[in-house]
Amino acid sequence: MDSWNDDRLDELNRRVDDGFKEMKEGFARVDREMKEGFQWADERFATKEEMNRRFDDVDQRFSEVDRRFDEVDRRFSEVDLSFKAVLSQLERVNDRLDGFVRITFVAAVGMFGAVIVASLNSAL
Repeated sequence: MDSWNDDRLDELNRRVDDGFKEMKEGFARVDREMKEGFQWADERFATKEEMNRRFDDVDQRFSEVDRRFDEVDRRFSEVDLSFKAVLSQLERVNDRLDGFVRITFVAAVGMFGAVIVASLNSAL
């Protein structure tokens, strides 16, 4: 069985004191680092009013970007309507050309038929 003599108790007290000293130094270091960090943040980001002003500036820039996108969207809509109008006109031209081809074909067949009939009549 271990006996706790004065030397062992003194050693234990010294270790406990050293542990508390390390803890206090650690807390002081963490406290100092936190204060430095907060000071850096305060210097970096200025005041709450300054941050609000910066956010307002960003909001204003985004509003301008939104306005520009709306303008681009409006222009694309106009171009889309123009393309649809051109497509409609081209479809009408295509329909007319289809009709012309049919008429030309019927006329050619009719002329060919007339030539054959004329040839047959002259042969008789």
